[in-house]
Amino acid sequence: SVDRMKKEAAFQTAAAALGVAPPVLHVDEVEKRIFMEGLPHLFLDIAKTRRPPAMLMDEVARIKYIFNTLDANNIFHNDGNCRNLMMDANGVIFLIDYGMAKKPNNKKTTQPNMYYGWEAMKRSLRQNGVSVPT
Repeated sequence: SVDRMKKEAAFQTAAAALGVAPPVLHVDEVEKRIFMEGLPHLFLDIAKTRRPPAMLMDEVARIKYIFNTLDANNIFHNDGNCRNLMMDANGVIFLIDYGMAKKPNNKKTTQPNMYYGWEAMKRSLRQNGVSVPT
């Protein structure tokens, strides 16, 4: 629905203002599309070029920073698919796809992105053949 798409764009706009997502450029309510600033690399593709395919410690730190930043600003991304990690031309990782994002309910944890999201992201990366340092 258009309302859901607007909600997704609002979450991504908030995340972009925090420096962890690309900015939303336009919301097309007719064709139901969100246009964002383009990022040239899927992080998964970059990690898979390494032998063996792996994440670097600074990349782990960046993703934890993204999740901690979202947690501190009441945005639960709620989608641990590693294909939501994109990289800019300078190698900076950003998180896209806020379609399942919501405000956290704080029932089990005040850090749902770190508690659920990071675990799901690590699982997704491993399922795609990328080792994640602990």
